[in-house]
Amino acid sequence: LREALSEFPNSSRLWFALGVALFTNRKHDEATTAFERAIEFDPKFAPALAYLGMIYDETGRYSEALALYDRAVASDSRLAAAHYLAADALLRQTSPNLARVEQLLTRALELDPTFPPARLTLAKLYLRTDRLTEAATQLERLVAAAPNLAEAQYQLGRVYMRLKRTAEAQKALAAFKRLNEDQQQEAQNDRQELIRRLANVRF
Repeated sequence: LREALSEFPNSSRLWFALGVALFTNRKHDEATTAFERAIEFDPKFAPALAYLGMIYDETGRYSEALALYDRAVASDSRLAAAHYLAADALLRQTSPNLARVEQLLTRALELDPTFPPARLTLAKLYLRTDRLTEAATQLERLVAAAPNLAEAQYQLGRVYMRLKRTAEAQKALAAFKRLNEDQQQEAQNDRQELIRRLANVRF
């Protein structure tokens, strides 16, 4: 990549590819530079904006991350991962705009129904706002598609308990206990899933 960049130093796609490789190896400082160069040559390069936002997120620069996610959504309204990342960043604010969060997550799932983090976050939003039937529907769909997702089983158990569906709650919580040992790996898988989706850019 660096050899190609020496020949085509103004290629936003090559800078992006370098940034992805560096980000995957957690070389955040170098990845930041690469994504900034990609954006310099293409200010509406949505995946590069989203990746740079993820770096800011992981280093505690939350407001800047949200601004980049918003730019990514505005630049490419069909990038599901950017919608999810913007929603996730909004939820970490002190007084989040929950209607906006729901809009972003719903759109992410319209674009990509097979996106587990977006469906889980939407279900948790419904649970937070006491929309229990809608939360159960989202979690049931998620568990059907990804039965080994520990947090989905846990949240489904919580929803079933509140809906007085005790036997189903016990079954979901038992599944959660079996899967809980893999929770750390699950978080890593979520990160890898975002990397994969954002890196899947047509050149």
